[in-house]
Amino acid sequence: MIGFVVVLVSSSAIEFLRFHSMKMVLPLEAGGMLGHEIGTRPYAISVLRATLLLLALLAVGWSLFSGMSWLNAAERVGAMLEGSYLGIRDLYERWQDRRIGREVAQQREVEVEVELSGVEQHEPIFIEMPAPVVEVSKKVRSASSASARRRCSPKWSRAACCRRCTCWHRLPHRLICPVPRR
Repeated sequence: MIGFVVVLVSSSAIEFLRFHSMKMVLPLEAGGMLGHEIGTRPYAISVLRATLLLLALLAVGWSLFSGMSWLNAAERVGAMLEGSYLGIRDLYERWQDRRIGREVAQQREVEVEVELSGVEQHEPIFIEMPAPVVEVSKKVRSASSASARRRCSPKWSRAACCRRCTCWHRLPHRLICPVPRR
C-alpha cells in the first residue's frame, strides 16, 4: 500500500514539474491538485534536483509496490545485451569462416588441377601373389594312406544321401559333408 502511494505522489509531482509548458485543456494543471501541491515545494532546490529526487522515489515506490528487484532487472538486461552481442559476433565469425573456406577450396581445386595436368595417366599396376607351394611331409603321406585303408574297410560304407560325395562315415550327411546337396 505504501509503495502505491509513493508511486502516485511522485508521478503526479513529476508531471507537474515537466509538463507545465504543454498547453492542455485540463481542469487543473498537469499532475492535478496533488502534483501542484507537491510540485511547488521543490523550487527551493531547483527543478532538476527535484526531478531526480522524484524519479528515485518513483523507483523505490515501484519496488515496494510490485516487489521487483532493480538489481535482478539490471542483471537480466545486461545478460540480454551481452548474449545478443556474443550471438551477433558468433554469426559474423561463422560467416567469415565459411567465406574463407570457400576461397581456400577454390585455390585447392586450381592447385589439384595443375598437379593432375602434369601427371601421366596410366593403368593401375596389379600385383598378383603366386600360390604358395607346400611340400607334403612323409608323415602326412603315410597318415593319408592309412586313412585310405580305413575307408576301404567293409566297416565303413559310403553315405547314401549324396552320390557326388566322397565322404565315408556313419553320421548323417548334413552334419559332416562339406559338399552341398542339389
